[in-house]
Amino acid sequence: MKSVFYFGILFEFLLFFLLFDNNLIGISLTIGKFFLLVFYILNFKKIFDFNVPLLKEFVLIFLYSVLSIFFPFLYYDVFILNKRFLLEPFLYLIYYFIFVVTTYNIVFINDKKYFFKIIKYLILFLLCIGYLDFFLYIINIDLIPRHISDGRNVGQRFHSLFGEPRDAFVCLIGIIFFINYYKNYFSNIIYKSLFLLIILALLLTKSLSGIIGIFFGFILYTIFIPKSRKILIYYILVASFLYLFIFIALSDPRMELYLEQSKNLFYALERSSIPPVFEGQIASILPFFKIIQEIFNNIYLFIVFGHGNGTSSQISSKFIGQDNIAYPASQLIRIFFELGLVGIFLWLKLFSKLKKVLRINNNITFLIFCLFVGSYLSHRSNSFLIIIGLILGLNKTIFYNASKN
Repeated sequence: MKSVFYFGILFEFLLFFLLFDNNLIGISLTIGKFFLLVFYILNFKKIFDFNVPLLKEFVLIFLYSVLSIFFPFLYYDVFILNKRFLLEPFLYLIYYFIFVVTTYNIVFINDKKYFFKIIKYLILFLLCIGYLDFFLYIINIDLIPRHISDGRNVGQRFHSLFGEPRDAFVCLIGIIFFINYYKNYFSNIIYKSLFLLIILALLLTKSLSGIIGIFFGFILYTIFIPKSRKILIYYILVASFLYLFIFIALSDPRMELYLEQSKNLFYALERSSIPPVFEGQIASILPFFKIIQEIFNNIYLFIVFGHGNGTSSQISSKFIGQDNIAYPASQLIRIFFELGLVGIFLWLKLFSKLKKVLRINNNITFLIFCLFVGSYLSHRSNSFLIIIGLILGLNKTIFYNASKN
């Protein structure tokens, strides 16, 4: 039955296989979730071993999220809150349980050489099909749509089977972190080839959230890393990557529209309207706009403690006049708006503990880890928890085999 779980994780990672978006119930429906449901039904009693890393940190986030449920009662009309806000806190634990707890307990690799060989071929396949899709677009052939559910074209941007280009960006950064973390299990030429191919693919996503994610990640790196002369080199490397990324992104007409219409964005929001180019990002923009308004009005209570779990969706629902469930694509905006500075502190504490659990002592590996975290904060994605859960499970196996020998 482990294979059912592995397929579930894989198809949850590859959002091309999305069947329904999250506007109906707030949770996207993928082929991967069907595999995971079958697995849990058949193995319900075998997966409740909670002797896993990061449990305390996730429980603290969960408890504060439960407490924050009552915040909207202080300043919102209770009856206009969407029907899922009571479920919100439990999603933190549900996703942690699925992608970290279960993966940690299920993953046990007897043949590491064979496992990493499979991983290598899977990464190469995803890169090849992504590049094929990218270059076929030159002759007006759209090989891979965004999702199988909508067949939507994303333009000439790298996305492979990861879903949207911004989903691809988080996944690709995660893959770089994975192969760097386990680079001793890849030959030098394979490691360098994969690294360069993924860097190029990241540039070709032309993802604005990716640019923001790199910025967030380097802020985290600056906060946590011990100060040394080598940091200047890393600053130059990341700044060069960002410059190249922005240069390529600006060649996209879509990005030019963003820049042109962003000048009057806040003015338009104050008049309860939004430029058409930003309609798809309304769920991320409005909570940020609300925070800015509160700062200008010297309202700091909700900035510190948050507006309450699930309220970021309510802001956009009220603005567009529809009872849909649309949450910010940016995990950082969602955490800040719903849980405030307290929530951000709890998540930073989790990331700090994760660094220790993963035993990251190399500066380059830690820099990539921070960029991965930053990408996740810029665009929420289950791929972060999937890769972290896989690494924790693999480490358990590797250290167990080492202790036996």
